[in-house]
Amino acid sequence: MSANSMSAGDIALLQEILDVARQDGPETPVEAAFQVMHLITELVPCDFASFQDIESLGFRLRHAQWVEGEREFLSSSEALTADEDDPGFELLTRDWWTRTCSLIERTQRPVVSTALSHVSEREWRQDPVHIEYLGYKDNLLMGLPTSTFGSVRIQLYRYGGRAFDDRDRTLMELLLPHLKPLLVAASQTTQAAEPPTLTVRQREILQLVRLGMSNKRIGRIIGISEGTVRKHLENAFARLGVQSRTAAVAAAFGDDVAAAG
Repeated sequence: MSANSMSAGDIALLQEILDVARQDGPETPVEAAFQVMHLITELVPCDFASFQDIESLGFRLRHAQWVEGEREFLSSSEALTADEDDPGFELLTRDWWTRTCSLIERTQRPVVSTALSHVSEREWRQDPVHIEYLGYKDNLLMGLPTSTFGSVRIQLYRYGGRAFDDRDRTLMELLLPHLKPLLVAASQTTQAAEPPTLTVRQREILQLVRLGMSNKRIGRIIGISEGTVRKHLENAFARLGVQSRTAAVAAAFGDDVAAAG
């Protein structure tokens, strides 16, 4: 797609998106991000659009907001936390590292790509992840790395009709370099307002750590291996930004109990 093939409407929408992304108006970064997503869904029609800040090492969503038609959604910190005990967690995380969704982390470069750029429509329809969890026809990803395992991204989804094409990808490529400051600012707004959250299992284990129990004893009590307990604690440390059991207990429960084990 060349500049000559863009319509006057495309150019007007691109300019409007860039104006909102500059954050010169009275809107908060979160409000401006909502406006940008609404405008993007006009530019590249889709069923809904989401903006996410993701820490992929622990599969933690640090921020998420999305639009569907005129409706707007902003997730709470509790809803953002992936649960390692979910039956589909292993399947979804394995899928993450082999498909388009992890291209930003794997390449450490800005990315604009689509699901059907890397797999045929037939293969995607037959994939267990598509059948059980992600029922969209095609997904367009645009995003940038913010750290080794961190990224901000906007994703567009279509559940029917045509797949995303060269026009759609080119328009997103034109926008992408200009959106990072807004996306980072919107994400930091909610991260500053809400503390990190833990999965149910992580909190359960830290409650036992708080009582001075060792990993081995905790595993016996809740019926998992000592190694699995250790892995849950490592994930909890990453989410809380701490390096020790004592610090994790203090961060999770607001006290300073010395943990044994």
